[in-house]
Amino acid sequence: MSVKDGHNSGDEHRSGDILKSISDRRLSKIPANSHNLFFYDDSESVPSSFTELDKYVNLNKLSKDPKDGHWEETSRWIKFQEVVDDGGKRWSKPHIPVVNANSLFQLKEFFFRGSAVHFDLKLENYEEIVENVLNDLVKTDHLSDLAKEKITTLLLRRLKEGVKHEKKIESSSESQVVIKRKGNKKLVKKLPTDAEATNIFVGHVNFLDKPFVAWVRLAEPVLFESLTEVPVPTRFLFFALAPRKGDVNALELGRAYGTLMTDELFRKIAYRTKTKTDLKIAVSEYIHNATVLPPCSLDPKLRIEPTLVATEDARKLKFKHLVTHVKEFEDDGPHHDHGNDPALQRTGKFAGGLIKDIKRKAKWYVSDFTDSLNLECVSTFCFMYFALLSPIVTFGGLLEEATDKRMAAMENLFSGAICGVLYHLFSGQPLTIIGSTGPVLVFETIVFDMCSAFGWDYLSFRSWINLWTAIYLMIITLTDMSSLVKYITRFTEESFASLIAFIFIYEAFAKSFKIKSTLRALDLKINGTDSCFCQSAEGLNVDLDDCAKGLGSYSGDGCYVLYDKFLMSIILVAGTFIIIMALKSMRSSGYFPTKMRAIGADFAVIISIAIMTSFDVLAGIDTPKLTMPSSFKPTWSGRTWFVPPFGPNPIHTAAIAAVPALLLTILIFLDQQITAVIVNRKEYKLKKGCGYHLDLFVLSILIVITGYLGVPIYVAATVLSINHVNSLKVQTEAAAPGEPQQFLGVREQRVTGIVTFILIGVSVFMTKLLCHIPMPVLYGVFLFMGINALGTLQFFERLCLMFMPMKYQPDTEYIRHVPIKTIHLFTMFQVVCLSLLWIVKSIKSISIAFPVMLILMIVVRKLMEHIFTPKHLSYLDDIMPPVCGSGSADHDSDRSSDAESLPLDRRLSVQYTPHYEKGHEAASLITKRMESLVEDD
Repeated sequence: MSVKDGHNSGDEHRSGDILKSISDRRLSKIPANSHNLFFYDDSESVPSSFTELDKYVNLNKLSKDPKDGHWEETSRWIKFQEVVDDGGKRWSKPHIPVVNANSLFQLKEFFFRGSAVHFDLKLENYEEIVENVLNDLVKTDHLSDLAKEKITTLLLRRLKEGVKHEKKIESSSESQVVIKRKGNKKLVKKLPTDAEATNIFVGHVNFLDKPFVAWVRLAEPVLFESLTEVPVPTRFLFFALAPRKGDVNALELGRAYGTLMTDELFRKIAYRTKTKTDLKIAVSEYIHNATVLPPCSLDPKLRIEPTLVATEDARKLKFKHLVTHVKEFEDDGPHHDHGNDPALQRTGKFAGGLIKDIKRKAKWYVSDFTDSLNLECVSTFCFMYFALLSPIVTFGGLLEEATDKRMAAMENLFSGAICGVLYHLFSGQPLTIIGSTGPVLVFETIVFDMCSAFGWDYLSFRSWINLWTAIYLMIITLTDMSSLVKYITRFTEESFASLIAFIFIYEAFAKSFKIKSTLRALDLKINGTDSCFCQSAEGLNVDLDDCAKGLGSYSGDGCYVLYDKFLMSIILVAGTFIIIMALKSMRSSGYFPTKMRAIGADFAVIISIAIMTSFDVLAGIDTPKLTMPSSFKPTWSGRTWFVPPFGPNPIHTAAIAAVPALLLTILIFLDQQITAVIVNRKEYKLKKGCGYHLDLFVLSILIVITGYLGVPIYVAATVLSINHVNSLKVQTEAAAPGEPQQFLGVREQRVTGIVTFILIGVSVFMTKLLCHIPMPVLYGVFLFMGINALGTLQFFERLCLMFMPMKYQPDTEYIRHVPIKTIHLFTMFQVVCLSLLWIVKSIKSISIAFPVMLILMIVVRKLMEHIFTPKHLSYLDDIMPPVCGSGSADHDSDRSSDAESLPLDRRLSVQYTPHYEKGHEAASLITKRMESLVEDD
């Protein structure tokens, strides 16, 4: 050790001794019987608070008569502050209160030294409460009889005369005039059902020489009809009257207490403590966590609008600093990986994971149906019906072309009806939407070409491929190999999801511009002869109508192309997309009532389809319409609804089918499980658990069914699943004024998927209605789904960062902890992988290697651990488990500090663990660390 290091070590040692001395000197300030109140938690919660502040106003500043003034309602709090603007006719927008720091210190001093602090008064009459408080002050010589008489008159006027701007209803009872306030019905809806009131009365008067401050907690809440704006019972009363001249600002003192009552920890202490010292400590804790701004940097009259600022995590981190023994608490990054998910752990038993999935989902099965009884689910299955119908018909057309009509739109609809309903009835994660996917379409095309080359019957050979695939998937399920999903991190899943989202966006534009090749043309007959021709791809002249079908191109000087169809299609695509986005954004806008905004956002897709379809009908332009099969029968006349296992094929084709089935198994496994990982993300706050093994088990049975029916395979569709989850998000409804809606979770149920696919099945019988829907309208829905899915991906956010100046970058967690160059390098790796996926998918000759590319992405992500540090990867991606063994166990145990095993502050809402035998020592440790919250009085 160098001399310099020795000096530093000595300084640190002396500093530690000083801090220990201060901590020991202050240890006696927190009573031992208060440890449980501050450091442990229980399941009982305290009621929410509605706080109202009324101010006494006397326009004659020289008068000492309490009858000369009047009471005015000034402020109220639920979670944020609202003040009455000039004239008393309207409330301000809810805002974060700016509290005077001196008032908080004065309030703390009052709770420690004040004599008018009353716990659990067993009185139910306002007059008796005022009398009791004032009599105690007179007995202790803190108040004169004359002052008591005037204060009594002043406070009782508030009950009898009400406030200046409220409406009054007089009713005679026992020769007294009782003033009843007209309840604010709209505000009542915003209050929690357990809310209790806190009434604050402040004012400046001339008949007092020193401040009068009193705090009362009633034993039971009492409903004072004329004291509170809303009919909720009162539990707390706070009085603050001060002389006009002095250093105590009664209004600021009342505002400080009103703000304290919005704080959860202070409110818990206020409800449960029986000592003034605890109240003082609670105020100290609030001051300790408060943010102080320089005097000239902020106008105290400024109203700061509420935002979703999550301070709880910061307080947790600060508390770890207080209780841990280490000199510096090192932040290892967010641990949001799914590798430790119990559903992805190998059980070591035959079908162990499958059995666990069944047991996990069985207890929720009834609620999967009852939880769907709401309007949001109705809007969801309407949206998902049109979101599914268009790709099903489109993929059906592509299949018809690729398989020479062996499978087409009719088979795709039939498969959707069967597979969709059965999957959502029995799957482990019914939020996942299955459908016909691009990679499966590519595989079907390759198999058909191979069968054509060898002269085999495609459908019979395909049935054996499906059977072998089902066997492979069943083996994976029964041996718990779905646990390999833990190696699919955010890097892989977002790259795959981005690919599918970009495909949706690309297809929306590509199909819209493809309409340009189906436009009609007029022959201007220059010089009186035909001067417009239609040439086929072979250079032959064909009928002009063939060009309108996209079978050729126009040539000649006399061709006048009619662009009305193309222009109308662009308007329909753009209009559909804009209307959906506008209606979706209504939920958080300030226009229209809350219920109307919610309905508009929920039914945005249906409303936009209806509006743009009506517009198309009124315009009368021949835009391309949705084409549907009109009868329930196989498209190809040479087949039935049952495919014989062999048919004309030789017997050995059954064994040969096992080889392509391996590729299909890899494709389906990755397609299904990557989508399942995205749906089961922790940020969606799912409560009913996942079911990776059960999903694959159900899918393997459905693959056998589709093989013998000769219909397309349905597997998890990434973009559709993301949009399904997003449409079922639940947010707070009865939010306090000014409180932004908070995400609560997702409605986990099976009904939306079941109803959606039932509607898909009966679509054949709704052809006359559906044929009026323009295809460009559905392309607009495609565009919305692609962009909506991209908006949920961190990859897209990081991609935008590359074009954003530093000062405009969002304040996200990974930007705070990871250098921007490292973020860009990580994003570039993802862009390269995404580009390779796109290239492999697009080139038909190598598209069969698409499943292998997905596996290669997992390998690339593992190799990136040699380039990026574990801390940076923990912020940018999920933690990837070790390839062999469970080497992370020791690391995890080392990383967890002693502080995490201790019972924490009640603010952190952490349950006390009964098995912790040294609870008293833990409380003592935390007590010592918390001594910085208490002043040395």
